[in-house]
Amino acid sequence: MGHATANSLIRACNSQISTLTVHADDYLSVTSEISPPIAVTSTYRIPEKLGVNNFGPETHIYTRESAPVRSRVEAVLGAIHDNGHAVTYASGLAATFAFLLYFKPKRIALGVGYHGTRAAIDLYQKRVAPVTLIKIDDPYHEDDLIFLENPVNPTGEVVHLYHYGRRAHAAGATLLVDATAAPPPLQQPFRAGAHFILHSSAKYLSGHSDVMGGVIVSRCCEAAGTLRSQRTLLGSFQGSLESWLLLRSLRTLDIRVRQQSRVAAQLASWLQCAAEGRGYEGIPVNAIAKVQHASLQILPKGYDVCASFPHGFGAVFTVQFTTEAIAKQVPNLFRLTANATSFGGVHSTVEWRYPIDQSTCPRSIRVSVGLEAFDDLKCDWVYALTYALHGEAAAKAKL
Repeated sequence: MGHATANSLIRACNSQISTLTVHADDYLSVTSEISPPIAVTSTYRIPEKLGVNNFGPETHIYTRESAPVRSRVEAVLGAIHDNGHAVTYASGLAATFAFLLYFKPKRIALGVGYHGTRAAIDLYQKRVAPVTLIKIDDPYHEDDLIFLENPVNPTGEVVHLYHYGRRAHAAGATLLVDATAAPPPLQQPFRAGAHFILHSSAKYLSGHSDVMGGVIVSRCCEAAGTLRSQRTLLGSFQGSLESWLLLRSLRTLDIRVRQQSRVAAQLASWLQCAAEGRGYEGIPVNAIAKVQHASLQILPKGYDVCASFPHGFGAVFTVQFTTEAIAKQVPNLFRLTANATSFGGVHSTVEWRYPIDQSTCPRSIRVSVGLEAFDDLKCDWVYALTYALHGEAAAKAKL
């Protein structure tokens, strides 16, 4: 079957995420390799009959503008987001700042979430143009930018996206959803009324803690074209090696994210059994104060969260301890779980976020569940918490 025919079949069959991540870029194949090659060139031979601005996913002139593997990864990213139009960047914050330059907002309704987003907006305010920040539940005006994370970093809790989508459309505002913590197949923000979707692709999209990148997905082809043209001038493009690593990772996105989500919900529920200082299945008393995750969240009446997240929630959640001393100590006591920043990789990680984000509780840590088995992670938590409260000898006695 030819590549063009295969691509037509994918669209005709309304293919699922697992198929799209493997085949949505088939039409861009130019060689017989199953895994596409990495183009390390910075420039290309110019076709004899090249029109003015005749650049596209199959025509490459200069790597700052486009590259074969970048076109392929953008084809896959667009396909898995309800056939949107994807533009990749060097990092998630590069994508955020590029969007601010594109949209030129005068007012931004900003939800809670990643502190870097607020820092990018502050930089835009200082160096580019003034912006009025309003609360996410304030009345919206036409041309406002509604900037929401869903789920929220670092708690992993979700917002009622359909509610904000309806409000944005009624006011003529634009809704941008940072879906980094729950990519497809977990949610599809366009269905809730989003106009743009943002990801830090260093997280679940790459999933192996070896890629920096960001992506903006637009409903509108023209908007994506403008973003891509502006990216050429900003120079904030993703390199070919990073694009190749991201494409490799997207092939397994569906199975990775579903598994991480399932185990995260199990682990959050198990840890919640020890909340309010209760001891539970080896977890010492007076260790855990509370656990925050979408699976434990009390949601607004009328919010059909199962319809919004049919395949589970993200694999990030927050554990709050009874003391700050435990929060500082525990990240260094795990044997399987690494004390590291970022999230979304196949290795489970934890981080005491307070030193870099004072909006977080100093008694809490952010947890990112990888692909380890649930029972092994439980043992890891029992060991670390017992060590923190009762010492190494007591922890080893539980092994």
